[in-house]
Amino acid sequence: MFYAFYSSSESPSLPLTTNAKHTWKGEVELRGLRPGAYKVVDYVNNKDLGIIQGTTAKLPVKFEDDLLLEVTPAAADTSQSRK
Repeated sequence: MFYAFYSSSESPSLPLTTNAKHTWKGEVELRGLRPGAYKVVDYVNNKDLGIIQGTTAKLPVKFEDDLLLEVTPAAADTSQSRK
C-alpha cells in the first residue's frame, strides 16, 4: 500500500512562515491496514522507517514538503515494531 503526506502554507497545523519549504514534525496515521506487522519505507529517499502494527498505526515523522511511503507486510521478526 502507498501513502502520501504533504505540508503546505495552507496546512492549519503549521505556523505561518516565509520559507519556501514547509516542515512537518509529528505523527501520521496509516489507515486501512489489516492486523499484522508492516515494513514502512520512504521510497523517494530509500529510507527504512521501521516496522508498524496494523490496523491503524501512527508513525512519528519529520519531513519537508512531502513524504511518500510504501507499506508492505513484514517478515516474522517484529523486534523493531512500533504501535
